[in-house]
Amino acid sequence: MPFLEARLLTYALNSLWQVPLIFAAAWLAARLLRRSGPTAEHRVWTTALLLEALLPACTLQPLPALQTLQHWLSLRGQTSLHPGAQVTVSMGPAHAAAGLQLAPALLTAAALLYLTTVLYFAARLCVGLYRTAALRHRAQPLSLTGYASQSYQRYARLFAVHNASVATSSDIATPITLGIRHRLLLLPAQLTAQFTAQLPADLPSEDLDAIFAHEFAHMHRRDFARNLAYEALSLPAAFHPLLWLTRTHLAQTRELVCDALAAESVAGGPRYARSLLRLASKFSELPHPTPPHAIGIFDANHAQNFERRIMNLTHKPIQLKGPRRLATTALSLLLGACACTSALALRMQVAAPAPAPATQTQTVTPTPAPPAQFFLAVPHSTTDAPAKSFKLDIADASTPSPTVKILSPAKLDAQSPPDASTHVSSSVMAGNREAFVPPTYPPEAKAAGIEGSVLLHAIIGKDGKIASLQLISGPAELSKSALDAVKQWTYKPYLLNGNPVAVDTTITVTYSLQK
Repeated sequence: MPFLEARLLTYALNSLWQVPLIFAAAWLAARLLRRSGPTAEHRVWTTALLLEALLPACTLQPLPALQTLQHWLSLRGQTSLHPGAQVTVSMGPAHAAAGLQLAPALLTAAALLYLTTVLYFAARLCVGLYRTAALRHRAQPLSLTGYASQSYQRYARLFAVHNASVATSSDIATPITLGIRHRLLLLPAQLTAQFTAQLPADLPSEDLDAIFAHEFAHMHRRDFARNLAYEALSLPAAFHPLLWLTRTHLAQTRELVCDALAAESVAGGPRYARSLLRLASKFSELPHPTPPHAIGIFDANHAQNFERRIMNLTHKPIQLKGPRRLATTALSLLLGACACTSALALRMQVAAPAPAPATQTQTVTPTPAPPAQFFLAVPHSTTDAPAKSFKLDIADASTPSPTVKILSPAKLDAQSPPDASTHVSSSVMAGNREAFVPPTYPPEAKAAGIEGSVLLHAIIGKDGKIASLQLISGPAELSKSALDAVKQWTYKPYLLNGNPVAVDTTITVTYSLQK
């Protein structure tokens, strides 16, 4: 569970700063491409939404499938290190961490809070889908006649939509489209009371053409299915306000694209714009219940976006062509590439806490240390005779059966005796290492997501070989691997006053998974 919690918080932590980075790049790119038409701008916001949802879960490491293939190839080649994992060896205590370390209680609380937020937005999506299904179930089939039937059939052929049906509902105030495989055009009941006989007196034929053209453009683009996929995909980052703003820009540019398609099919933008103005005035007089999760001619924040839609239809924008368009597109792509590269390069990591050491040493049998040796030094006096008194310093008198040696004052050097165990700086001993056997990341520990540092106490003999190796702390699943590897190391003999001496030091082996 800590491994899963760390993955969830890693996604949430990275989405907090990666979403604003991608949004800023998308906003600049959309501004640059505005003169290229609504299609290019819509693609920018679609790409931004996908990146905001997916990029926090990505790393610069290979895909899992490639890692698995590399793993099996390494096994065949008897490579000791496993793909997707890293083993770091350092002398002395470990200073490098695998990621942002959190206390277990804090890690669990933060993961539960994030998971609760995601479940809340998922529940909202499910409720919206249920309301949409109920709306479709309550809708009454509508048989169009006269000009309404002719217009419907004409735009169905024009946009190549052959499996759609039409119905009426009193629960909506504007036309909308529903469905993925079996698409449905829903018309407000207030406007369809006379559709079976003749057109309403206050609904000109060109306005009916505008409704059918716009809604069939949505069906042709399969906007209902796309919108549903975008909502589901953005659930992990749905808590971020800038992702909501990204979806708003996506919906607004989607309406601009459909307006362009519809205007082309009804013989011109000015005519279609006049129809939009009349329809907006008519629909504003109708009651507006809460709209479902559906796609319609006035569903995408029309109060804020309606003016731009009319301007796009009545004023032909200056289209970028040739080198200017190519340069603008290249600059937009460069902005996106820089944002993605920065997001991946600066990705943050939340690491799961390592298991408690108390339960980790039970399954590891460390190498027993030989009996300690104590050295009795008899200093010289001015008459070259043994001193009547001297001071004896014993570091550890608790070791059973210690060996005590009394050295002749004539042969005693002022420094530590040759057979003494001397504590040497870990950085110095790291430079004296000769033969090195890399520790192997245990496959079982890697599969279980176990990380951590194994701290060892080593006695290096005068010949440079490991004379004693004891486990101080570390995960049980990783300790045996570290012990087995370090036992095989050899060092250059450490010289003290020209004589080789035994050395005691600490070795840290850090196992970390590459996220």
